[in-house]
Amino acid sequence: MKGRRAQLLIAATLLLTGAAQPSTAQTPSAQPPVSQPPVSQPPVSQPPAAQPVGGVPPPIDPGESAVVQELEVIGRYPGPPQWTVRRGDAEVVVLGALSPLPHTLEWNTHRFDRALDGARLVILPPNGRIGLFDGAYLLLHQGDLRLPGGQRLWDRLTPEERRRFDSLRSDAKTDAKRYEHLKPAIAGMTLEADFDKAAGLSAAKPGSTVKRMADARQLRTQVEGLPIAALFRSVVRMDENASHACLDAFLTDAERHRAQGRAMAEAWANGDLGRLKGEYLSSAVDQCIAGAPGLQAFVEKLTRDAQAQMDAALAKGGKTVAVIDLRVLLSANGVLDRLKAEGAAIGVPHD
Repeated sequence: MKGRRAQLLIAATLLLTGAAQPSTAQTPSAQPPVSQPPVSQPPVSQPPAAQPVGGVPPPIDPGESAVVQELEVIGRYPGPPQWTVRRGDAEVVVLGALSPLPHTLEWNTHRFDRALDGARLVILPPNGRIGLFDGAYLLLHQGDLRLPGGQRLWDRLTPEERRRFDSLRSDAKTDAKRYEHLKPAIAGMTLEADFDKAAGLSAAKPGSTVKRMADARQLRTQVEGLPIAALFRSVVRMDENASHACLDAFLTDAERHRAQGRAMAEAWANGDLGRLKGEYLSSAVDQCIAGAPGLQAFVEKLTRDAQAQMDAALAKGGKTVAVIDLRVLLSANGVLDRLKAEGAAIGVPHD
């Protein structure tokens, strides 16, 4: 079906970026704040963030942000991780987003409610809606998602890959025919999206929850679209080796969601940044991206776009709240490193 084929690209976007679209919001927890706030250590000396070369920033690195290394915190604040970015009298409070999250996850919103106080704008994660132009392009090129000449995916898998694929498909409760003629990378990302849906995991969160909270306060929200057609081209034009490597990466990521999805979500809800840095930032999909120049360019664009939104908010003045995926935010030469390199002061909110 044409609509189903177009949806595959939305699934890919959500998997690679944690992009959010409006959906049923997760339930925030109204837990009270801790009585004793943690104490932040003074910054320690670290190598400076990567500087632009020739006006073009180097691509993001899945390694750890130098800024985050400087902001070691004793104790733990209630709720998900947040940072402050200041330039002059302008401030942006950033909520680090993890994706996917369980629909039923409850998280302490006390600190984030405080962040929304006095905000003039809330910047939400980019969404994967398909515009008219991209929709027409995808309909014309949907056949590129499939293997040529009626070939079958199963004939290209090793016995171990087929075992892993079938195990996840069984949990996702989907028919094998759904994937039979798809290219390996497309089949892998589709299966991961199907598995997450069956497991009650949503790539729309926490952005959808933040949107609901902002609407309740009648705060203005801003959300950017994604270049779906460009993502489509980068995925379907992979060579056989890259597509097969991405299949393995998506299977590994789905297996991690099966084994650790709930625990990772709870680590996010409890602000356990140490575990998030150790596991979420080392996603297997990074291996797929590293071997595909088109996907590297796509992730770099997401990082530049998030940085541009932050720069615009800081130039405008006042207080802004932003929701940015932790991978884009905390990777070496990610958004926080780039903003600090521009002279912004990065800190941690204390309330």
